Amino acid sequence: MKARKASGGAGREAPPRPLLAANLSPQLIEILEGSEEPHAAGGEAKTARVQAVKIPSGSSREARDREIVLARSLGLTVVLHFWGQPLSVGSESLMDRLDLEDIAGAVRASGTPSLQSHLFITPEEARGVASPDRQTPRERQALLDRVTANVAGLMSWLGTGACPELSESDLLIENGIWWGTAVRPTRPGSLRCVVEPDFIREVVESTGCGFLLDVSHAYIASFYLGLSFEEYIDGLPLGAVREVHINAPAWVDGVLRDRHLPVGTDDLRRLRAVLARTRPERVTYEYGTMDPANAWRSRREDLERGLGLIAGLL
Repeated sequence: MKARKASGGAGREAPPRPLLAANLSPQLIEILEGSEEPHAAGGEAKTARVQAVKIPSGSSREARDREIVLARSLGLTVVLHFWGQPLSVGSESLMDRLDLEDIAGAVRASGTPSLQSHLFITPEEARGVASPDRQTPRERQALLDRVTANVAGLMSWLGTGACPELSESDLLIENGIWWGTAVRPTRPGSLRCVVEPDFIREVVESTGCGFLLDVSHAYIASFYLGLSFEEYIDGLPLGAVREVHINAPAWVDGVLRDRHLPVGTDDLRRLRAVLARTRPERVTYEYGTMDPANAWRSRREDLERGLGLIAGLL
């Protein structure tokens, strides 16, 4: 099965505008329930029509299932986003570690249009690799073989009808982050080769899975790889992009981190560059949370403003 390709050329219809999505949060619910127009949010650029809501599946199953019910009650498309362990396509012996019955149940309950997984391999999961910062050709090939086998395994599982709502190509992998040991000695992020564009492209092109392009992750990876943002994304499998995530990173103790903060001018410039090169089905504003401990980055005015600015680019 081949990865989806972006269409183009004279005489072809323009692609549909991407759906605007946002993280599930109390503030998003307030905006949606209080708007005069269904699913509309005020913004600086224009009225933002939120058409999908993203919920994470990285906390407890109980919290995830409660949030699925709440998100479905909004009457919008619900996008279930798996992150971290165990559903990382870089994990060793992935298919043996997954609770496939639980995943299938969450997919059915949410009606999610895709199954999403981060692509990262931590040093702890990379036995036999000498350094997080530099991999030999043999180490790189072994890691590539692991990832492609995991992706193929998940796609094959989807192909058996375990999740009738999804097809094999509805598996999306998301680009990760590498900082390196010089920047973060004990937590350098993923292995370097795994965030390099050609590695990601090889996985997507060899398996036919979809690609979820996280703009903040791409910016951080490009910065520490010594590439411009545009140079980095031009090496990615842009024709396979199904979804785009956008939020603002920030400098924390001298390190550029993915902080899910309100978008600003530079973030929108990078999003504009991505949209000029891709035709995603959804653009998700990854701002806002149901976690009370992180309420400081879930402010209604920042959510409304960001949604309006992003909608102005779609």
